[in-house]
Amino acid sequence: MNRYFVFSCLIAVMSLVSCGGGGGSDSPSKVVERSFNALIKNDFSGCLKYFDIPTEATTEEKKMMLEFIEHMHRENPVVSFEILEESISSSGERATVTIKLVYQSGRESTDNQRLTKTDKGWKIDFM
Repeated sequence: MNRYFVFSCLIAVMSLVSCGGGGGSDSPSKVVERSFNALIKNDFSGCLKYFDIPTEATTEEKKMMLEFIEHMHRENPVVSFEILEESISSSGERATVTIKLVYQSGRESTDNQRLTKTDKGWKIDFM
């Protein structure tokens, strides 16, 4: 995986702020919330567990993803977030959660987190 791929995938992470377990019955918004709560608490492994990581990803690639999340958060920490909207497709297999992020610098941004329903519940798309 190249750095640009990881960067674009993890931009989504910077929009998150959640924590806790990856419960299979949680709504897409709850998954995004938990992921960003983990990020805010510097629990990067906890944040990453809410992502739909390709099964073919190697241990080294997963480590690189984790390190990238940590690096990006340390460079521009997310201090709070707000879920603005949740939209689930008519098939019930895809969702988009719109969130507002607030960074330590005071900058704010809005981002869309795309999710897929898996056999383990809703997961944030990594790509």
